[in-house]
Amino acid sequence: MKILALDVTGNNLVVALYDGKEIFSEIPQAQGKRHNSLVMPAIETILDRANLTIKDIDVFACVVGPGSFTGIRIGIATIKALSFATSKPCVAINSLEELAYGKEGHFYTLIDALHDNFYAAKFNGSWEGIEEISCKHIDDIKKDNLQLYFKEEDSKPENLIAIAKVKAEKKEFSTLEPIYLRKSQAERDRDGD
Repeated sequence: MKILALDVTGNNLVVALYDGKEIFSEIPQAQGKRHNSLVMPAIETILDRANLTIKDIDVFACVVGPGSFTGIRIGIATIKALSFATSKPCVAINSLEELAYGKEGHFYTLIDALHDNFYAAKFNGSWEGIEEISCKHIDDIKKDNLQLYFKEEDSKPENLIAIAKVKAEKKEFSTLEPIYLRKSQAERDRDGD
């Protein structure tokens, strides 16, 4: 199974490709979050390195949030277009489950949403055991007295591929709906929040 996975929700664009044997990755530096102009060249570069074309891909995967509102839309639009053009299925990856991949027990994964608020997912057992996903103040999260894992780096290409592979094998295909856990800054400004 050949998988192309994309994460455009963070500071840097992450493109991962699995050719059935090896994982290739491309993480161009954002240079002012120009993900929209970097995404297709990064995909072309990674396909060239693997000696594949877009038609060779069996499954497309995309991080659908939470994260950058604009990044979520860029990633979903790109992967939906490639999926549509090739008639191949998509799987959705939650950025908080990517951070949880490989961890066990009861814990939270957290992405900074500013002003001591965090996009948070509470897990029971493993990355597949999401109990709750929300945007909460850090004080409310700490009340559960669980291990906290903060996102401090880009998504790991190997995690994106592993999650996409598991979901594809289980036929957990998706139409790629965005995960927005709070209003955008423009909506908050408009509503006086």
